[in-house]
Amino acid sequence: MQDKNNHKKAKGRGALKQALIVALGTFFLACAITVVSQLVMGKLSSFYIAASILLIVIAVGIFFDVIGVAVTVADEAPFHAKAARKIPGANQCLRLIKNASKVANMCNDLIGDVCGTVSGGLATALVYALVSREDPFANVLDVVIVGIVSALTVGGKSYFKNVAINSSEAIVFRVGQFLAFWDKMKWKSKKTGGK
Repeated sequence: MQDKNNHKKAKGRGALKQALIVALGTFFLACAITVVSQLVMGKLSSFYIAASILLIVIAVGIFFDVIGVAVTVADEAPFHAKAARKIPGANQCLRLIKNASKVANMCNDLIGDVCGTVSGGLATALVYALVSREDPFANVLDVVIVGIVSALTVGGKSYFKNVAINSSEAIVFRVGQFLAFWDKMKWKSKKTGGK
C-alpha cells in the first residue's frame, strides 16, 4: 500500500514537473515567435505576403494538433507487426504511442497553442499594416480579422480532429517514417563528422 502511494506521489510530481516545463517553454517560445513575426510583418509592404505568413502559422498549429490527436488515439498493435517486419518508421511510431502524453503536450499544448497565440498577435499586426492606429476603422478591422483567425483555427482543428481520429494509424506512420529518415540523416552526419 505504501509503495502504491509513493508511486502515485512520484507520478504526480512528474506530471507537475512536465506541466511547468511545458508552461515555461510555451512562454519563451511564444515571446520569441511573436517578436520575430511582428518584426517581419512590420517590414512587409504586401498585404498578401503578410496574410500568407499568418495562414502558415494557423496551418502549422492545426498540423501539430492533428499529430497530437492521432498519436493519442493510435493503437500499438499494427506497428508491432510493422516493426517485426523491420519496416522503417515502425519503431519510431511505437515510441510516439508509448509517449503519447508527452507528444500530445508538445504538439497540442506547446506548438498548437503557441501558434494560436501568435496568430492572434499577427492578426493585430496585420491590421496596423493596413491602417494607422489612429484610424477609427482600425478597432473594427482588428475585431473582424481576429474573429476570422479564430474561426479558421478552431474550425480547422475541429475538422482535422475527426481526420486524425479516423486516420490515426496512417498519420502516425507518416510521422514515424519522417522521424526514421531524420534519425538516418543525423546518423550519417555524425558518421561523416558533420561534413
